[in-house]
Amino acid sequence: MALYTLGVVLAPVVGPVLGGWITENYSWRWIFFINIPVGVFAVMLMQRFIFDPPWIRDARPPKLDMIGFGFMALWLGCQEVMLDKGQEEDWFGSHFIIAMAVLAVIGLIVFLVRELTVARPFVNLRVIKNYNFALGGSLMLLAGVALYGITAILPLFLQSLLGYTPLLSGYSMVPRGLGSLVSILLAGKLVGKIQGRYLVVGGFLIYGVASYVLASISLEVSPRSLFWPVFFTGFGAGFIFVPLATLSLGGLPREEMGNATGIFNLLRNVGASIGVSLVSTLNERNAQAHQTNLVADLTPYDTIYQSSLQTMTTTFAAHGDPVGAQQQALGSMYQTLLTQANLLAYLDGFRFFAIVSVVGLVGALMLKKIKKRNDSSPVAAH
Repeated sequence: MALYTLGVVLAPVVGPVLGGWITENYSWRWIFFINIPVGVFAVMLMQRFIFDPPWIRDARPPKLDMIGFGFMALWLGCQEVMLDKGQEEDWFGSHFIIAMAVLAVIGLIVFLVRELTVARPFVNLRVIKNYNFALGGSLMLLAGVALYGITAILPLFLQSLLGYTPLLSGYSMVPRGLGSLVSILLAGKLVGKIQGRYLVVGGFLIYGVASYVLASISLEVSPRSLFWPVFFTGFGAGFIFVPLATLSLGGLPREEMGNATGIFNLLRNVGASIGVSLVSTLNERNAQAHQTNLVADLTPYDTIYQSSLQTMTTTFAAHGDPVGAQQQALGSMYQTLLTQANLLAYLDGFRFFAIVSVVGLVGALMLKKIKKRNDSSPVAAH
């Protein structure tokens, strides 16, 4: 589980660095083109190294539930389009987004009814009856929101407010990868010695504290000051993924393992989509709210504002056009206002992910300890 999770967690860390390098040296379009050789290579590796276990290889494959598959595709596809385009289209102020939302809800409802009633479902949702799996899947959804949300918001903050290049903002995520590497390997050793739920609680706690620390940074923050908060977001993530996967899947029969793993990973990806979408929406809306609050202090009756405006006007007049000096000063102050409003919006985003971590921490306390399995169990075999 630790080795498997290593790829899951490190991939979003490598992505910004590779994407930044490609963007600076070639074109942003190559971020998408690069998937072609990577996909071909992945298929070759799967053909060479991945084999079905005996209980799957010897089983008689059932007829594919095309209706369930179709409505699952409708639900996930429309949901993804809605989340990706929502902020750009002003969410439910757009008929297109409303249509996507309605189709996603219809697809989800029909999918759930179909999979819970048909004899041989495309996705066996009955596995959710398992307490640890249901709770663990919900926590993985939350973890996806928090972990991938910060992966999206931090490079945006660095590029838009601190002036980092795409490559430098990618490098800023390297400490997160180092933290994940250390904690995943450590969690793999500790998961059999310490109750898994305590490791998950510790992971959410570390992640929440690191997120809260990020919520106190300013525009003068140095790369060195960012290192440890970013490192501990990755360190906390490792203690969430590995024990949570073990607790969620370890109590299931091996015949249900493939189906349950698919649902588990789906919840993580859905959470990631929600987290990235929330980042863009909350940042935009909060920036507007902070701008409204801050502009209330920029009035002719505010002595600090008048003093600052006069000082800047004098400076621009001395080094440029005296006639347009006041307009230049007003423009500069407005730009400062926008920068501060965006900074406060980003800090609100970091606080939001800290709150999500607290919710995950409380939920992790309710996980149950799984019973020890014999060597024929899927966890032992893994």
